[in-house]
Amino acid sequence: DIMEALKADKSAYWCTATSFDNTHNDRGFLERTRDKLYAMGLEDTWLREYMAIFVKGGKRSIFPWILKQKYFPSFAEVMPKDLNKWTLNIGYDPASSSVFGVIFYLFNPYTKKIIVFDELYIDQPHKMTAREVMLAVDEKIEFLKGKVRGTEEVYDEAAAWFRNEVIELRPNRWLTPSRKAQFGVDGYINLLRNVMFAELMTICKECPKYIWELESYIKDDNGKVPKANDHLINA
Repeated sequence: DIMEALKADKSAYWCTATSFDNTHNDRGFLERTRDKLYAMGLEDTWLREYMAIFVKGGKRSIFPWILKQKYFPSFAEVMPKDLNKWTLNIGYDPASSSVFGVIFYLFNPYTKKIIVFDELYIDQPHKMTAREVMLAVDEKIEFLKGKVRGTEEVYDEAAAWFRNEVIELRPNRWLTPSRKAQFGVDGYINLLRNVMFAELMTICKECPKYIWELESYIKDDNGKVPKANDHLINA
């Protein structure tokens, strides 16, 4: 993101350098490393870690289906005509200093279809208060009021502070705690994987950060699920 911004700034300078451009690196070592990684089927690791190329997913991708998707429709293209059969779901992954993620999606209980149509990716601490977040949420869902079957809002159970703040501000607003501890990280990640594998989820282009998180979500060197850049995935 920073590089793209610099490209558009005539007063700025940017460059990309690979491990071969570092004169302190032994070329023979790099070539042997490259051959070894290619032999192991880890081309994406070589490109990412040694050639400074942003690679989406690769063999360690946790959500490989997102890498095959070339087109993401706008919500206007896929908005259901029978909105009264769909529930509006809002998921909150609260934070007070890193990133506060909010995801918006429609869910059809009859077909199990999901349409993820919008997001909030708040990385400015002064905008992470319950008051600011709820105002931003209300603005996002205003056009659906009175049109959907109902609304369900779920927050990360570990962030009781957020629910308490919301209750003080909006006594009539009901937020349900998640069950992440019950499922565990692998549990809710696999649930999302199954939804994608079954082609039950449509993701709209209004969710660029969510798409980026899914594309970039890869297992670490030990085969473990990472705990970084997953704010909207958690939501």
